[in-house]
Amino acid sequence: MRLLLITQDLDVGGPSVSQLPDFQVHAVAFNQLDFDQIVWENYEIVVVVLPAEYLKPLTALIPMRSPKLPIVLMASDVDRPSRISALRLGVADYIDGCVDSEELGARLRSVVRRSKGHSGPEIRSGSISLNLETGMVHVDGAPVYLTRRERQILNMLALYQGTPVSGVALSQVLYGLDQISESRAIRYHIFALRKKLRFGGRSKFYIENEIGRGYILP
Repeated sequence: MRLLLITQDLDVGGPSVSQLPDFQVHAVAFNQLDFDQIVWENYEIVVVVLPAEYLKPLTALIPMRSPKLPIVLMASDVDRPSRISALRLGVADYIDGCVDSEELGARLRSVVRRSKGHSGPEIRSGSISLNLETGMVHVDGAPVYLTRRERQILNMLALYQGTPVSGVALSQVLYGLDQISESRAIRYHIFALRKKLRFGGRSKFYIENEIGRGYILP
C-alpha cells in the first residue's frame, strides 16, 4: 500500500510510520507541502503526524484530496474537542502517537480496506479467497503458496477489486514510490500468479488485463 506521510519534522514526526512493513511511504514536511503538486491517486492513505496547533491548517487538506482517500490523524497531544473536530471534518481515524507498530499497521490497513468498500479482511473472487491480514490464499478451499511479491500484487488487486490497477502502481507497491514506469518484472509476477491461481488445471485466468488501463481482479 502507498502511504503519504505529512509531518511537522521529517526527522522526528514519523519513524514508526516509515518503518511499517507492507507500506511504501512518501514523507513530506507540512511547511513544504504543495497541495497542487500532490497526485492523490498515487496513494491509498494519508497519515498526518502534527501537533494540535496544526489541526486548523489541516482543514485545507481535506477538500483537496481524492474523495475516497482516507486521512488518519496520529498524535499524542491532541485534546478531546480537537479530535472530535478533526473527525467531523472528515478524518477517517485518530490514532494515539504512542501506539505500537503492530497495532498501527493493523489499524491503517483496516482504514484502507474500509475506504475501498471491504468491511473485513477476507476478499473473494470466484473460487479465490484471500485474507489481507494473514496473507493466506485459497482456491476452491485448497491453500496456495505465494511469494512476497506475488502476495503484494494480489493484495493490491484485491483492494481495488473490479477496478484496473496500473502496472506503474503495482511497481510502486513492490519497488518504491519513485517508480514512474511499469517494471518488466510485473508481467513475470502476474504470469506466475495466474499459473498458481489456475489451481487444479483450470483454464480461466483470474487476473485480467485491460490494455492501457491495468490489471483487474474480477
